[in-house]
Amino acid sequence: MIKIVEVIAQTIHNQVKIKKHGLSRGFTVGYTLFQECLYLNYKTKLSDNITTVEMTGRFTFGDHSSFRKLIEEVRDHDSTTMVLDIAGVEFIDSAGLGMLLLARDEGEKSSTTVVLRGAQGQVKRMLEVARFDTLFKLED
Repeated sequence: MIKIVEVIAQTIHNQVKIKKHGLSRGFTVGYTLFQECLYLNYKTKLSDNITTVEMTGRFTFGDHSSFRKLIEEVRDHDSTTMVLDIAGVEFIDSAGLGMLLLARDEGEKSSTTVVLRGAQGQVKRMLEVARFDTLFKLED
């Protein structure tokens, strides 16, 4: 029996809509877990004038629109510091690096310090190669 999966991805405001047809339970669970790894997901928290954004998944060109909306949302918090917790980001491409620079530029406009926290693996190597330690405060 052939199983058909139709995926409609929309990352605006951190939402992904999936339309599934004819999936078995085991495949659905496995597919959902796989799908969650393909996109950047985030949660924001505001505490003591610090906005923390916990990011997970893959940070790629496809996340540009949702990341811009995230930056606008965080700008409205009027925080003095924005911490991008990227410990859960497993992959970043050059577009993702560019979006981090965008966050830094937006932070400078509002006197907000942008901190990158918890980079690991491929993401940490990319930040090192791109010399982001000269542009951001990096925390382990």
